[in-house]
Amino acid sequence: TSAVYDPATGLIYALNPPLKAVAVFSPDNYSYLGSIQVGISPAWIGLNPNGTIYVSDSQAGTIDLIDPATWKVFDAIFVGNSPGIFVYNPSNGYLYVANDLGNNNYVVQVVGPHGVVSSIPLPGAPSWITYDPVNSYVLVTTNAGVFVIKGFKVVLNYTSAYYNGTYTSFPQFLLVNPDTGAIYGVNSLVQGFGNAYTNVLVFSPSNLSVVEYFRISPAINPLSSAVYLNGRIYLLAGSQIYYINP
Repeated sequence: TSAVYDPATGLIYALNPPLKAVAVFSPDNYSYLGSIQVGISPAWIGLNPNGTIYVSDSQAGTIDLIDPATWKVFDAIFVGNSPGIFVYNPSNGYLYVANDLGNNNYVVQVVGPHGVVSSIPLPGAPSWITYDPVNSYVLVTTNAGVFVIKGFKVVLNYTSAYYNGTYTSFPQFLLVNPDTGAIYGVNSLVQGFGNAYTNVLVFSPSNLSVVEYFRISPAINPLSSAVYLNGRIYLLAGSQIYYINP
């Protein structure tokens, strides 16, 4: 469901929730090396630049820490409830963890080595979290809008879902151009008469206004992941990878 590449080991660590494991691959020879057992219900995987691998456990309410040298869980940070997608913020060393507290109560928790240090409420369930290396922001998209977190609070938001009078819906994924800080939001949207489109919103990093919007038809669907790399947006949909040149 998610994966990370560790430049220190040269390996790919991919989360496999049905097996409660992290599968380890070598990209050098396209080989599967083995697996690391983790948690009760692993939900997402991430990486600290120091090499520690993090896995959120939605049932245990923990963030498990894996040592890539020993292939073992060596510690766990309790955050409670149902942690899911998260991102590591290298500017302050905290994890930003989306958590469902129940009864439509969603938060992004700021998590340090010893637990939760702050909890930021959000309207709607987060579907994607990413780090903006230009502005040291954490970006979150939900079914109620796009939010920019700086430190322990939301500093910008986009909650209209309209661009020049056209309904665009909120993005499923957020991507950042690391050179300019431009933010791209991507989703697939079904409109009237069964027409389906893939929409790309371009946000200004200074005020989160939408500065450009373009539509791709027919829709690239179902979208399962997105990456920005070297000026292109790459989309994983079904068994294919598509790219967009914005």
